[in-house]
Amino acid sequence: MTASWISLVGGMALFTFGLSQTSDSLKRLTSSWLRSLLLVMTKNPLGSMVLGLGATMLAGSSSAITVMVVSFVSAGLLELRQALEVILGAAIGTTLTVQLISFNFIRYAPILVFVGVVIGIIQRGRENASLGSLTLGFGLIFYGMMVMISAVHTLSTVPAVRFALARLDHNGLLAYLLAMIFTALIQNSATVIALAITFRIHGLIGLPTGLIIVLAANVGSTAAALYSGWLGGSRSAKRTAGAYFLMKFTASLGALLALPWLETAVRVIDHSPGRQLADAHSLFNVALAFVFLPFLGPLSRLMERLWPDLKPEPISVLLEDDALGDPAEALARASKEILRMAQIIHEHIIALLADYLENPQETIARTMRQAESDVDLLHHAITHYLFQLAQETYLTERDLSAQVRLLYLANHLEHLSDTAIKVINTRDKLVRRNFVWPPSLWEDTARLLDRLHTQFDRLTQAIAHDDDAQALQLVQENPEILRQEGKIRLRILTQVDESQLPFTSALLELSDDLSLLTGRIAAVSRALLGII
Repeated sequence: MTASWISLVGGMALFTFGLSQTSDSLKRLTSSWLRSLLLVMTKNPLGSMVLGLGATMLAGSSSAITVMVVSFVSAGLLELRQALEVILGAAIGTTLTVQLISFNFIRYAPILVFVGVVIGIIQRGRENASLGSLTLGFGLIFYGMMVMISAVHTLSTVPAVRFALARLDHNGLLAYLLAMIFTALIQNSATVIALAITFRIHGLIGLPTGLIIVLAANVGSTAAALYSGWLGGSRSAKRTAGAYFLMKFTASLGALLALPWLETAVRVIDHSPGRQLADAHSLFNVALAFVFLPFLGPLSRLMERLWPDLKPEPISVLLEDDALGDPAEALARASKEILRMAQIIHEHIIALLADYLENPQETIARTMRQAESDVDLLHHAITHYLFQLAQETYLTERDLSAQVRLLYLANHLEHLSDTAIKVINTRDKLVRRNFVWPPSLWEDTARLLDRLHTQFDRLTQAIAHDDDAQALQLVQENPEILRQEGKIRLRILTQVDESQLPFTSALLELSDDLSLLTGRIAAVSRALLGII
């Protein structure tokens, strides 16, 4: 009996891992165009649902797609109603895996595993080698199901197992709670429904209990979205996750009240025990979309009332309209905010650049990208304020000259922060290819980064004190730093060993980015001098 339990747990692990594999592979295959497709297909409800359905059919599970959609809402790429339309389509798409299982598609599992391994070997080393993983993932889903069915077949003869499931079969509330909690823990409804189908095939549970488990698993499947939305998500993400849970939970309660009619419907559709649960899963999610689609507008407004947007803090407390009547005061305030731009770049981007290039960590990248976003917002506020000043107040020639100088300073600082983010994006390419720094190349690069850090520190001081002498010195030092960068480029071209050749193009791109960064520092220095 112990071996059978181990086989059952192992089969569930293979099944769940296969679903995870297909989801991850789909993300890699679609990462370059999914956002564009979202913007195109979510213009109408049908397109949104088709997108959710199609993506989930490929992934094998709605959890990954739902979490992705929640993140898009949090990033402002989708409105709440559009996200819910995609999620309803995803809920229908997730039924495909269960349907394939019930149609005994699992007998093709060894073929899929073999094909997936072969494709994986052929694509080994390629940057987007995900087709093999996707095929292998589907093979593992069905192979895991085969193992589960075999294990349950043996366990069904054990009196203790039959007794426990018989008790569960007579306690619908317990079955509902256990199925919902287990689904929430593993974040995958297909595994729980597949297990229920296996029990049903062997006569260990009745049809009503199987239907209860299906309904509970659908509610538990919202856990992934709830985790994503509530743990660090925006209020938009929380609204999306909350609406998804509310739809599934309300629909499951309605289905429980109509359980005798649901049982009659699935018996009419098919007499096969496994097919009946698969059909119930499909019927539930199709009905979910049919019932809630017309009411997504009111539901979205309800969620917005429950979780209203917080009043955003102003990006700048200095750039207020009260100073626009005094050009000297307004220009002084803009100068202080430009200094704040430089300090944000210095403390949260340039100071972290060497650390990220040496040892990329997501927390560092997140800090740098958030700082770059703050710089963008501050740049927009400064430029809007300076243009508003010119429109509402008479400016002397001296004021106009100062205004233009500040505009160029803000623009060059914003471009500099963009360039620094371009550096970490290029480093990410090397991370995906498992690049490891050769010691000599990193030593040269580290020296250049240290020089850039020192230069930007001096540049920030020059902006703070309006120090023309310091700015002029920074401009004069730029050719020397470019020569230092040129040595790195020469080392890449002539001294990397054969193992580093696949990384040459990305390393040269990184060198170009660093060169451009030094140029940006010189450009800010020239703007400080009034050379525009």
